[in-house]
Amino acid sequence: MAEEPTKGNSQGYLKEFFLANPTVVLSLLYLYVTAIGMLYSAVLYGRFGINVFDYSEISDFLLAAFKNPVAFLAAGLLAVMGAAVLSIQMSLVRKNEQQGEALMQAREEEEERLKRDKYDKEMEERLKVEKERDEQMMKSSLERQRRLTVIFAIVIAVTSVFTSFVLPYYSAGKTASSIKAGETPSVDVRYRSFKGSAGQVIVPGLGLIGATQKATFFYDADEKHTLVIPQSQLVSIEVPDQD
Repeated sequence: MAEEPTKGNSQGYLKEFFLANPTVVLSLLYLYVTAIGMLYSAVLYGRFGINVFDYSEISDFLLAAFKNPVAFLAAGLLAVMGAAVLSIQMSLVRKNEQQGEALMQAREEEEERLKRDKYDKEMEERLKVEKERDEQMMKSSLERQRRLTVIFAIVIAVTSVFTSFVLPYYSAGKTASSIKAGETPSVDVRYRSFKGSAGQVIVPGLGLIGATQKATFFYDADEKHTLVIPQSQLVSIEVPDQD
């Protein structure tokens, strides 16, 4: 019985760590959603033949999650799943501890009664059988808990893969397909033909892919080509009246 509290405290220690180090937890969560946002951007721009990292600054990476809500959705799903699994695991640990304590208390009461009453060989044998049975039950319960722990670990791993890779990859691909099909709102773009020039070019009906500190990216669904305009040459982006 001395071993079980240690097992139960492993989840308690994890919970105490999160509560005692909220800054560390939030920092790790922020890094996670930032990585998701970067993956989303890489897939989205990659569908248009653009390596977005060539046009990005450090600030673009730090803000990647805020530009792509799917990153927060992925983090939220993973956090909810992790919290649910941790809660179930802790509940199972407490249940096993309570069962073990109840069995130990019942066994101690039987042994005390055996000491108080007249020596009874039959009762002693019965207590021995019950003790072996209780130990077997506890072993089975712990083995079942280990199997459930493995299952929970697999569930979290699958959820992590889905939220970290599948969800942003699918979402970015769907967004890119919508832009290429002309299903997203179009904009009219005005820009200078080259840096420092006075002459301006107006291109109507472009789909906005996104922007970084260095450039803004558009897609012409009619001409089937991507337009990359440096921020220094961009004059205006106008949203035409949809009515």
